Amino acid sequence: MKTSIESPLVSVYMTNHNYGKYIAESIDSVLNQTFSDYELIIIDDGSTDNSKEVIGKYEDTPKVTIIYQDNKGLNVTNNIAIKLSKGKYIMRLDADDYLDENALMIMSNRLNKSEDGLVFSDYYLVDEFGSVISLVRRHDFKNDVKLYDQPAHGACTMIRKEFLLEVNCYSEEFQCQDGFELWLKFIRRFEVSNINLPLFYYRQHSQNLTKKQDRVLSTRHRIIKKHVSHRDVSKKNHICIMPVRGMDLFEPIALTRLGGKTIIDIAIETVLASENISNIVVSTPDIRVIKYLKKKSYGIILDHRPKELAQLNTHIKDTIEYIIKNYKKEINIPNTITIYHIEYPLRKTMYVDKLINTLYFFEVDSVVGVVPESSLIYKHEGNGLVPINGKDHILSLEREFLYRETPGLVTVDYPFFRKQKKVIGGKVGHVVVDEEATINVTSDLGWRLSELLYKNKKMG
Repeated sequence: MKTSIESPLVSVYMTNHNYGKYIAESIDSVLNQTFSDYELIIIDDGSTDNSKEVIGKYEDTPKVTIIYQDNKGLNVTNNIAIKLSKGKYIMRLDADDYLDENALMIMSNRLNKSEDGLVFSDYYLVDEFGSVISLVRRHDFKNDVKLYDQPAHGACTMIRKEFLLEVNCYSEEFQCQDGFELWLKFIRRFEVSNINLPLFYYRQHSQNLTKKQDRVLSTRHRIIKKHVSHRDVSKKNHICIMPVRGMDLFEPIALTRLGGKTIIDIAIETVLASENISNIVVSTPDIRVIKYLKKKSYGIILDHRPKELAQLNTHIKDTIEYIIKNYKKEINIPNTITIYHIEYPLRKTMYVDKLINTLYFFEVDSVVGVVPESSLIYKHEGNGLVPINGKDHILSLEREFLYRETPGLVTVDYPFFRKQKKVIGGKVGHVVVDEEATINVTSDLGWRLSELLYKNKKMG
């Protein structure tokens, strides 16, 4: 319950909730540092496992302060630790991760020799048992990175405490936080840098990965929205174009029903729920879709598109130019145009808004919805297959990370489009979506998956 160092250079703090299985390894990784000018603050946030028993063994250890509290959540606990800290630099270490023995020395030296406000490193990804899955190497942020939309890791990042206080630490309005909100505040005001050495071990758990991803993506959407609120994004003119090919011999996909609703109804209702979209244009050569939607009261524009603009080899830019030309009075001059394909009925409204908000926050020309591709991708070079996103299964270079586009989920800045005639181009941002957003009902498997997941969604 005490510390033997009054003014350490570095404060490491650890928040723990039910990580009794791993926390000793995390604590020992700090105590075994080659660097000695530090303090370690351990806050147990209402654990119900054996954490207190494990932590209690360190109560008389020099430089260690231990606090037990009722569960308050990560961000509240982060801010408590920051207030208690005495160091010039501060680092959060999650209770299931652990440091390389030279981490504090190397990272504090970087801050000592620069005016950077934040420094982060490469890392090892390990499984539940501590076995290395891969080595993740980041870009060189000082020399190669111009678009800071790939944040530092939420933990094991060293920050100048005075700068952390200037940005008001962690926002407690967000419960599921991975450091993204802090990153957005930081890059607007201070320099950041990274060290291309693996200095910590990040543990990946097999349980609840999907559930955690959903919470993180949803929280990041709310964070981006907060940080563009001063730009009055929702008051600008954002047009959504839904290109529907139609012309099927039998019933159009747009009019097939999923859970009692047509595919086109699901798409329109999803986009209508957006806080940003000003108007929707459904553009199709299929008169059956037009007649069906005329019976609705959506208040959208219905465009009977010429068949030549709906051919498979026709680029969407031609349809955009056609719609802008023919509906000047209805849509005026847009600020952005979002292309939204209806064949993906499990997409969430938040992705539409996040595309637009991301475009304004990072000041890019276009934003595309993507899914990170973690599997190795190969190409044939004559003598056999060669991986194109990494030389082996262990080393993961950020410059070789691949992102799979989810078709028909893109926003483009209209002034850029008008000048360049490109939907995806210029400085391109991205929005990570969940796997459900990539399920396409045009295949039999995609349809059956959509039926199952849409039914569960409605029941939930």
